[in-house]
This record gives sequence, C-alpha cells and structure tokens, in this order.
Amino acid sequence: MNKIKIINNLLLTLLLLGSILLIAVLINWTPRIIRSTINVNNAKCLESYYNQGQPPLGACGYDFTN
Repeated sequence: MNKIKIINNLLLTLLLLGSILLIAVLINWTPRIIRSTINVNNAKCLESYYNQGQPPLGACGYDFTN
C-alpha cells in the first residue's frame, strides 16, 4: 500500500510539472500566434485590394495617405 502512495505522489508531481510547463509554453507562444494571425489577415486584405487594382487607403490597418 505504501508503494502505491509513493507512485501516486510521483505521478501527480509529474502531472503538475507538465501542466506548469504547458502553461509556460502557452504564455510564451500566444502573443506570437496572435501577431502572426494579424499579419496574415493584413496581408490577405492588402492582396484583395491589389487584385482589385485599387490602393487600400486607410484599410487593412495601414494608412497609405501620407
């Protein structure tokens, strides 16, 4: 019975450490993913204006009027 408690505590400790590591990775990668998504959306927006043959004046998060 004592061995089962030791194994249980060891597995719970490993699970806790794995969860902390996963949270740290998510905290680190979330801003990069959001930034990449915004850049891709802006590129798609600019490409759609380019395909229409007109400048995106103030659209897509950019201001080309200056």
